[in-house]
Amino acid sequence: MNIVFNEILLGVKRSIGLLNPKEKRSLYIATLLILITGILANGPAIILGKLVDQLVGGYGIQFNVVVPFIILLGVVILVREGLTVVLKYIIQNIATQTGKDQTVQVIERLLKVDIGGYLYQQQIGSLYGRIFRSIEGHINILKLTFLDFMPVFFAHWQPLALLFYRNR
Repeated sequence: MNIVFNEILLGVKRSIGLLNPKEKRSLYIATLLILITGILANGPAIILGKLVDQLVGGYGIQFNVVVPFIILLGVVILVREGLTVVLKYIIQNIATQTGKDQTVQVIERLLKVDIGGYLYQQQIGSLYGRIFRSIEGHINILKLTFLDFMPVFFAHWQPLALLFYRNR
C-alpha cells in the first residue's frame, strides 16, 4: 500500500514539475480554493447544529431566530458552489493549456531529432498513439488530483480537525 501511494505521489510531483510557472501559480490558487471549499462544505452542518441548539434552548420556535440561520445557510452554500465552479474552470483551463503546450514541446523535439532509423522500425500511428496517450495521462493525473482527490481530502479532514479542536 505504501509503495503504491509513493508512486502516486511521485507521478503527481512529476506532472506538476512539467507545468510552466503561470500554471503552477494557478494550481496554488486552486489549492487555496479547494481548502476554502472544504471548510465551507461542513458549514451547513455546523450552522444547522447551532440552529437546533438555539431552538432547543428556547421556549418555542421563533421566526426571528430561524431567519438569520437560514440566510447564513444559503450564503454558505452559494459561496461554496460558486467557488467550486471557479475551481473547475481553473483546472480545466490548466489542463487545456498543458495539453497544448506538451503537444507542441513533444512535436518540436521530434522534429529536431534524427528519427529516420527509429521511424522505419515503428509505425507512425504507433508513435502518435504513444505520444498522445502520455499527454492524456499527464492531464488525467492533474484532473484526478485537483478535481477528485483534493476536494474530498480537505472536506473530510476539516471535520476531524474541528472535532479534535473542540474536544481538547
